[in-house]
Amino acid sequence: MDMKKIGKQIAKLRKENQFTQMGVADKLGVTYQAISNWERGETMPDITKLPELAEVLGVSIDELLLNQKETAAVKQLIEKKEGEPADIPLEEIKTLAPILTVNQVDLSVKPNEKSLRTSDLNVLAPHLSEAYLEELVEEFYQENGLYDLVKLFPFLSEEYLSNLAEREYASNGIKALKYLVPFLSEESIGDIAKKEFSKNGLRELNGLFPFLNKKCMEEISKQSCERNGLSSICSAAPFLDNEFLQELAKDALEKQGFSEIQPLLPFIDADRLVKERR
Repeated sequence: MDMKKIGKQIAKLRKENQFTQMGVADKLGVTYQAISNWERGETMPDITKLPELAEVLGVSIDELLLNQKETAAVKQLIEKKEGEPADIPLEEIKTLAPILTVNQVDLSVKPNEKSLRTSDLNVLAPHLSEAYLEELVEEFYQENGLYDLVKLFPFLSEEYLSNLAEREYASNGIKALKYLVPFLSEESIGDIAKKEFSKNGLRELNGLFPFLNKKCMEEISKQSCERNGLSSICSAAPFLDNEFLQELAKDALEKQGFSEIQPLLPFIDADRLVKERR
């Protein structure tokens, strides 16, 4: 809907009725800032407020919305009983979603499920319930995989994302999580990192290092040193605490000699190690 035109119409009707923004706000039980935002075309009144706003301004909903093509859909939604689906084209739902309740968006989308594309979900995601969105995402994931769903990750629950990551990792390996990792909890990332480490060491974990907590980083780094020596943690070194690295280097220097700590010289205080050894 053309919010700018509707905003001008609201302002025009308010002034014709000699109402102040505060006066209309009081009648509707909203803030005067809300009225100001409507009139500037920055936001639209919630659909539940439209009948009341039209009554306050002394016009029909058709007149209030300037008989735009979505007006019929708005009227249909207003007249529907709670829980009843509305037969509205998908493109109009996408346009109207910002002024609808979550339940209204869910119910309006359901009859259109077979024609939904991921591009539609990208538009509708902020307005759908989390549970219903995850149902739709799961269907797309089962059919097409993870890649096209990236824009939807911010709207999905941590629990669902963790489950998705576990399945994707089991099927396609650590590299498949490239776009999913920033949206996972530290606990979920840590669990996957430990599994990957037990299989392949640190080799494929570079992309996870910025997201792992200190405890997990130090745990797998210490195990890597025990298995493959100090040089095996060079890729992890920029993400490790200096004191932790210093202790690892000190231990390696005592057991294997100077050659063992050479790969980590850019990340440790060699002079301090030498002084402490004297």
